[in-house]
Amino acid sequence: IVLAGLKNIMALLVILSPLCIGLLYSVKIANVRLKDTPILKNISISVSWAILGTFLPLAVLFEQHLIKTTLIFYFCLIKCFINTVLFDVRDIDGDSANGVRTIPVILGLKTTKILLLLINSTLIIWLIICYFGGFFHQHLFILILSVFYSFWYILYFARKNTEIGKSIDLFVDGEWIYIGIGIFGVNIMPHL
Repeated sequence: IVLAGLKNIMALLVILSPLCIGLLYSVKIANVRLKDTPILKNISISVSWAILGTFLPLAVLFEQHLIKTTLIFYFCLIKCFINTVLFDVRDIDGDSANGVRTIPVILGLKTTKILLLLINSTLIIWLIICYFGGFFHQHLFILILSVFYSFWYILYFARKNTEIGKSIDLFVDGEWIYIGIGIFGVNIMPHL
């Protein structure tokens, strides 16, 4: 927070926004907290990560690329939302037994899987916009792989009688590591 404040006010606001959302997520206000509200729980987590990943670089660099920023935000938001719901799939039995209302508990596994596949499909339109808009061409192959990788892990983890365990951490959240390595490789290879 101190480092962001030393950089500029925009960076400070970006850093503080997930903290504020986290407080709303965890603390009951008027006997309500976001963690207990099925869809708002996933959206709040997704928005927090998408804000950090999208707007912190923008705030630090002071670049005003609204279309690119919006595209990056949408990509991060969709990927994070899918991931949070898949983690709820892992806990569906425990959540159901404890009366915790998550998207998979409310909709069931099959409908949740269809919903996630439909949401991920919006990233195909996103890819088309990026391609024809001339955005992220250098990284388009990695982004295409990421979208289709999401289809794979939705189909894999959102099926009946799948023992998920900790593998979801590696394959779902670990995807950001694969994306980072891929983008780093694309950026570094021309300089070698």
